[in-house]
Amino acid sequence: MRSRSQAIPPSPRLARGDCFYGLPIAALLIALAFLVYLPGLGGPFLFDDTPNIVSPLRAWLDGRSSGIEFVFGNQSGVLGRVVSMLSFAANGATTGLVTWPFKLTNLIIHVACGGLIYLLLKRLFRRDVGLNTITRVAAGLIAAVWLLHPLQVSTVLYVVQRMAQLSALFTLLALLAFVSGREALDAGRVRAGCWQLFALVLLATLLAMGSKENGALVPLLCAVIELAWFRPRRHLVQSVHSANLARRLFLCGFIVSPLIVAVLFLLAQPDFFLHGYDGRTFTLGERLLSESRALIDYVGILLLPRGAALGLYTDDFPVSQGLLTPPSTLWAIVVLGAWMVVSIKLRRRVPAFFGGTWLFFCAHALESTIFPLEIYFEHRNYLPSIGVFVALAGLLGWALPPLRARLPARSRTWPFATAAVLGVGLLATATAVRSQVWSTWVGIAEQGVQQHPLSRRALLDKISILLAIDQPEEARKLLQKMLHFPEPAAQTAAAFNLAWLDCRERHAIAPEELANLKQLIGHKMELAAVFGSEKLGNLLLQEDCAGLSRHELAMILRDMTAATDQPPGDIPVWRPRFMAARLFAEDHSLRLAIEQAALAWMTGRADPAVGVYLINLYYAVGDRTSAEILLPQVRAIISPWDKRNQEQLAKVLGYYADPETTSVVDPSQSIDPPADDTGHER
Repeated sequence: MRSRSQAIPPSPRLARGDCFYGLPIAALLIALAFLVYLPGLGGPFLFDDTPNIVSPLRAWLDGRSSGIEFVFGNQSGVLGRVVSMLSFAANGATTGLVTWPFKLTNLIIHVACGGLIYLLLKRLFRRDVGLNTITRVAAGLIAAVWLLHPLQVSTVLYVVQRMAQLSALFTLLALLAFVSGREALDAGRVRAGCWQLFALVLLATLLAMGSKENGALVPLLCAVIELAWFRPRRHLVQSVHSANLARRLFLCGFIVSPLIVAVLFLLAQPDFFLHGYDGRTFTLGERLLSESRALIDYVGILLLPRGAALGLYTDDFPVSQGLLTPPSTLWAIVVLGAWMVVSIKLRRRVPAFFGGTWLFFCAHALESTIFPLEIYFEHRNYLPSIGVFVALAGLLGWALPPLRARLPARSRTWPFATAAVLGVGLLATATAVRSQVWSTWVGIAEQGVQQHPLSRRALLDKISILLAIDQPEEARKLLQKMLHFPEPAAQTAAAFNLAWLDCRERHAIAPEELANLKQLIGHKMELAAVFGSEKLGNLLLQEDCAGLSRHELAMILRDMTAATDQPPGDIPVWRPRFMAARLFAEDHSLRLAIEQAALAWMTGRADPAVGVYLINLYYAVGDRTSAEILLPQVRAIISPWDKRNQEQLAKVLGYYADPETTSVVDPSQSIDPPADDTGHER
């Protein structure tokens, strides 16, 4: 006799009634998903949609850039996310910049992911000693909960988050191919198993990585599935040498080797991720401490979704500065550690609890660990949330059978079925309500300010709305409120935006506002402050503002970037220097303009347009030698598909073909807001 932990999971055939009942239920869930998301499909493009999709897509559709530039020119991640950009290009080519087809495509991908979750879990639960008698019910219920959970709204209805969706889609395909391939090897079908493992898994992984870098976690997730649901079984064909060899080759080549290479790379090149902390208001240690609380919060929202905890405006999430600052940090670390230890202890008795636990943690390995991203974003749970539901199902599958056995025969099903239907219905209702909020930018911002009063992003978006409806005085009150936020980043953003607002509305700023700007010297610059300084600078380039000259703002930006300890190549450093160069040039201080543009350019990380502008300045002061030395460097980094910078460079060279030309051409408009993971994250 085998013990329960050693039981051989059955492989039941498809029952005759499964299709009869299963297909209508699946169709009902799909229809319900479309119904609850319907109110939000007409919502606007938001936040990072503009620099990543709307602006470059409009440039392509207007003929100002090429389709190749749109697909390959995105800089959101290390790999460029080409697969995601191809999908955006397909939307734009067929429907233009109408929002609902983009959001509808996101919803279709979401439904497809739900179907893949069901297929994957159905195969895994067949191998699970606690769930193999309710395989389809458990897999279907988890897929339904995941599909209709309100936490997913900010991923589905935020167009740019298709990057996360497509990465999850291809990751699920890779995991499904892995499970199928491993089952084929266990059954002695070596050729079929090798085809699925060495071809399909690899292809799906590459597509996942081409959608978003999270796809690189596929080997780690395969390792979790291997440890949880695949164990050596002597009664099967483990003795077949070719099957055993193929299994070992795949595990070593696809799982173990990449993990070793990744660890060695990070140990050898720590600056690859550490340099990003120079532009943050927290350290690596503080981020790791804070992520323990963030992970606990994610789990709490998944198990008990609540409106106040949901949303995009999570920049007010407090940073842990020590184990007891706040005290919940230590508690979170203890809970997470205990969860991990218990899951390992129960690996053989409750495979789904172990597997779900580590699917959750491993799927968070990129965005919730050492890398210098922002602390908290709910869309990071799009794929990891599956693990929480699987772990919960494993615990219930282990604990409920004894309870059900004590109930009368007629009462063993309906209480659980009723609870499941009510739970799914409540989730669908909450998702529909949240989808309605996402139907307008005003609704999102209003709710954000109410639920996150200390979020500078929520306030800045509310300010934009107030300005759009011509209420500048109300906007000014909110900016003055931000000036008193404890975070220096909020104060800096508020000071620049307040100066911009007064220059725009009153064409003058008060002396105290100028003093506020000068007090920013020494603060770290973040993107919100960079955008505020550029708004102010661009306004001064177009019109005068009493109390603040172009030269004075340029000096403030110069002194701020000189005083910071952030690396010169960081976006919050080189962009203000470039803005200062433009202001100095407009003020006819060309030598100072060259100084700032050169400091931005020499980092090797600035946009090619900075190099084009510096060539422009060299020609303007008659330094043709420096311009011609710089010219091949600039040409070398302009991509073949970068039509805008090619045209700007040709414009400058054509303008200065006459040695007597001395006026300055400003090609800086070719720079778009950077696609960087420091604002509303992608």
